[in-house]
Amino acid sequence: MKPKKLIYLAFHVLTPCVYFFGHLTIQYFRGNNLMEAAVDSLCIIAIYSILLGIIWSLFTDKLDQAIKVDEENNSV
Repeated sequence: MKPKKLIYLAFHVLTPCVYFFGHLTIQYFRGNNLMEAAVDSLCIIAIYSILLGIIWSLFTDKLDQAIKVDEENNSV
């Protein structure tokens, strides 16, 4: 799998899922209402996704350049 796809998958899919289920698990053990905890964590994930989308669009070119340099260095 290409490095860019792995980075995208990690930041856009895995991190929000880990945060969501981790937050729900902690709230469950504390005895809090899970529906309120789910709404809270989904709001935080939405803000995270918006900010990450902006950052991703700004640094995509630099990421491509870094991957290209790394591939050139590994082929030598």
